[in-house]
Amino acid sequence: MLTIKMDTREKIHKKKLILDYFKKHNIEVERIKLNVGDYCIKGKEDIVIDLKQNLCELANNMFCDKARFEKECIRAKNNGIKLIFLIEEKFDKQKLLKWQAPKQ
Repeated sequence: MLTIKMDTREKIHKKKLILDYFKKHNIEVERIKLNVGDYCIKGKEDIVIDLKQNLCELANNMFCDKARFEKECIRAKNNGIKLIFLIEEKFDKQKLLKWQAPKQ
């Protein structure tokens, strides 16, 4: 059986859709504090998914919360972890090319 490790800092009440998908497909979820990111496959901890709600969250992490973001990326690199940023927001290529970060 496939087991997904889910970081304990993930807010379960905001992840209903993901958890319902796992349940529907008989994927076990193990809540554990991950060193980096939000999700990984048990036994494949060298690839980690860091879920971002939208492009604004990713931009905020990269530019407004830069020190914390860089530390996490460095921690992943130093531990041989491939960190994948997965953006939940649906967007098309044309909108992505025109996207601008909010002025704030």
